[in-house]
Amino acid sequence: MKHKFLSLAVGAAIALPGAVMAEAMKVYGRMDMSIDYVDVDLDTGSNDSDSNWEVNSNASRFGVKGDLALSDVLTAVYLIEWEVDGSGDDSNNRLKERNRYVGLRSDYGYLLLGKNDSPLKKSQGKFELFDNHAADVKHLLEGENRLDNSITYISPKIADSIIVKIALIPDEDNKASGDAGDSDGVSTSISYKNDSLYAAVAYDSKVDNRNTVRLSVVYNASDQLQLGGIYQVSDLDNFNSLDFVPPEGDETGFMLNAGYTVGSNLYKIQVGQSTTEFDVSTLEDADITMVALGVDHKFSKQTKVYAEAVFFDETDKDGDADEDPSDSTWSFGVQHRF
Repeated sequence: MKHKFLSLAVGAAIALPGAVMAEAMKVYGRMDMSIDYVDVDLDTGSNDSDSNWEVNSNASRFGVKGDLALSDVLTAVYLIEWEVDGSGDDSNNRLKERNRYVGLRSDYGYLLLGKNDSPLKKSQGKFELFDNHAADVKHLLEGENRLDNSITYISPKIADSIIVKIALIPDEDNKASGDAGDSDGVSTSISYKNDSLYAAVAYDSKVDNRNTVRLSVVYNASDQLQLGGIYQVSDLDNFNSLDFVPPEGDETGFMLNAGYTVGSNLYKIQVGQSTTEFDVSTLEDADITMVALGVDHKFSKQTKVYAEAVFFDETDKDGDADEDPSDSTWSFGVQHRF
């Protein structure tokens, strides 16, 4: 019976149209697990500091992506990706939505519908040396958004070096139903890339209640040395219209990093600062500084181990020496791609 079913399956596959047979589908992902030692000092008085060990899953994920030629000039593309909690802590949400879209590709670029990283988030290029770890950009700067219900256009390369991205985020409220409406978001970026230099400027309007401008640069000074920088200004879109007091205010921040490769090892350093200002007297303006050091050792293109140390310090801008919290994270981890 098993042989009969196998024969039927092979026959059905042979009978499929050529276009379907040509579909390219890939299952991919990565597991990234680390042992972290976390030390926190809230600086509020007695019994306000502690340390602990953790086992963390750093945005481990898997997904399916592919494309299918529809004609000589048009191709269907798709991607569905999930984040998985390798540590098993989050028993209620072990599969978390990441990017997922379907769209079309042609000589005029891509048109994608679904949930996708914003052009501003993607505009950092290959800046991130501590991707999804304690020193990730998202822990210091606003704007690392994955957009629901987005319509994204990605241009083809212009002059073999420039790419334009535009994402529209419909509010999906309807005034006829009593909704407020009129708060559609837009995220855009323009990037330039040649053999050694990547540079981009990006702008978010009304994305996550913020307007953000980000400048990103990554420079490969040699085959061994990479230098990177991000500078951005991010303001709340309309503070007075919000029906809550947000934990974030208007922000100005930057990050700088450097990576130096020697054989199979990448030595890396990253520093950054953000200044947050509030328009309400109940919240104090604050500066946050970050310093991160690390080394990656690659066994292959798929597998690496890493050790990292990350330090955060917060200081109230009023100069008050009280309640200036700090924390540090020491990590040793393994990442494997498949």
